[in-house]
Amino acid sequence: MLTLYATVSTLLLIAVVALAATSERRASFDEIDVERINVRKPDGSLSLVVSNEARMPGVISGGREYGPKKGRSGLIFYDGSGDEMGGLTYGSRVEDGVLTHSGHLAFDARGNDQAVNLSYAETWEGGEQTSRVGGLRFIDRAPSTPEDGQTRLAMGEMAKTGDAAERERAAEWFRENGRYGRDWSNRIVIGSVDGTAYLGLNDGQARERIRATVGESGAPRVEVLDAEGAVVHVVALEE
Repeated sequence: MLTLYATVSTLLLIAVVALAATSERRASFDEIDVERINVRKPDGSLSLVVSNEARMPGVISGGREYGPKKGRSGLIFYDGSGDEMGGLTYGSRVEDGVLTHSGHLAFDARGNDQAVNLSYAETWEGGEQTSRVGGLRFIDRAPSTPEDGQTRLAMGEMAKTGDAAERERAAEWFRENGRYGRDWSNRIVIGSVDGTAYLGLNDGQARERIRATVGESGAPRVEVLDAEGAVVHVVALEE
């Protein structure tokens, strides 16, 4: 009888544990303090990371994390394959007596770097604001596979953490392929630079061809540039 009781009890315990493991688990909190939250897909790959600067991951692609760490607080987005595809970062730092205060939202092209970003940054020194820049940028990038992106990430990691021979190898690779690939260009830039509203339209080689500005005085100015960067036509109103 004891053996039968033990057997039945064991089977019931196994059934309860199995049921608990397969049931949906939910918890509710009024407040929670954490340094990092990993939101994962059913297959275990990352979907979103929310982190402080100390625990922020490096770039993740192809199941591998490439250093160094980002060093800023924020959120990192991941695509269906678990590869990074953008994020929101923010923070401030002081270096050589200069305070930089900034935020950055970006979405990446597949297997590549940023295709659209929105950013703001200001600097302070000696209690005075020395610069203020914010804007929206659209970037054309050539089609790139995740494998292409992983090669670029590996070379970037090697350039920063490798020995002398590895750093030279990485430098040579970037000289041949460019820091962000061979074919990319800033196409549209909309923003404000130290109080001047700015619109820049560039060609496929990232050469600025139309520049429109409105200064703090309210005077508008539109410049048309040739392929060499020389201004060939101006429309301006003085106020």
